[in-house]
Amino acid sequence: MVWCPMITAQYVIVQRVVGRPLDAGTRAAVIRYFERTRTAEGAWGLHPESPGFVFVTALGYVALRLLGVTPEARLAAAARHWLRAQAGGVPAIPTWGKFWLALIGLYDYRGLNACPPELFLAPAWLPVHPRRYYCHTRSIYLAMAYLYGRRARGELGPITEALRHELYSEPFERIDFAAHRDSVAPTDRCVRPSALLRVAFAALNAHERIHSRRRRRRALDHCFARILFEQQASRYQGLSPVNALLNCLAIWATDPAHPELDPSLAGLEAWKWQDEDAGCRYAGARSQTWDTAFAVHALRALPEGSDAAAAALRRAHGFLRGGQLTSELSRVDEEYRDRALGGWCFSDGRHRWPVSDCTAEALSAVPLR
Repeated sequence: MVWCPMITAQYVIVQRVVGRPLDAGTRAAVIRYFERTRTAEGAWGLHPESPGFVFVTALGYVALRLLGVTPEARLAAAARHWLRAQAGGVPAIPTWGKFWLALIGLYDYRGLNACPPELFLAPAWLPVHPRRYYCHTRSIYLAMAYLYGRRARGELGPITEALRHELYSEPFERIDFAAHRDSVAPTDRCVRPSALLRVAFAALNAHERIHSRRRRRRALDHCFARILFEQQASRYQGLSPVNALLNCLAIWATDPAHPELDPSLAGLEAWKWQDEDAGCRYAGARSQTWDTAFAVHALRALPEGSDAAAAALRRAHGFLRGGQLTSELSRVDEEYRDRALGGWCFSDGRHRWPVSDCTAEALSAVPLR
């Protein structure tokens, strides 16, 4: 699937934080990807037809600098010029951007609305309990809550000061980050934050000032156990790289020598896609099951069959039969997961997150006798 540079930028940041520098070939391929996906103004958007977003452009700029691109280079200079020209600038980067920059010392945690891990300790019957969230939302905020609760920060080294100077039009130390908690750049704002959301943020921020240290420790332990379960259950790929990258940072923040860190970093490579034209990028999802099921329907609809079509159908049916989940996960109810047995995933099934519509499509494409 074609995705935006957000994930690739975050991948570069994670590799730098955990001390796994990219080799020269990979660096060049990632830079080529950023070159191929930027807008005419030198920014990056959420998808190939999107205008520039402060969120994606700021992370892309940081990633390029970490890859060795100089601030004077055309690719970086155009992005920095575009960022400086946006209303609100980088201080008005949306929530996820604030969070990622805070993780590497390029934003102050005081500029974030609270994301307390204690939410995951709330009674399960509450309407706002994370178990009720969409699976991607729940998985992403699980790691974000853990990292926020720890105030985790990865050191970038001397380049930190240079990036602070390049990203902001005023000295970093003089910026009132707390005043930008609710700021969202016009380029990135699809819907204005509602009054109810602002009230909820105010309540969470108040809680952050008075929370119990003992309960915080318990909440962090609870969230980290859920993170480890997700990594192991998904064969270290995560539900998607969006949460898998955060999970890697959570494990690193707990212990840089944690035994689950290496397999988790290796699992990220399942999302890698590379070719000579567009370079190296990390996709938000893989769609093998979905695409194969649709291809089967298309081949079956041919007015006249052929040996090639019949061979393709046999291979497709073999793939779909092999992609069905034939074993159940442990602790399904405890981890707020639906049962997996018999389902199909969007991708090849290795990460074991079945989807209802993909299961329906796969089942309709597989001969039952």
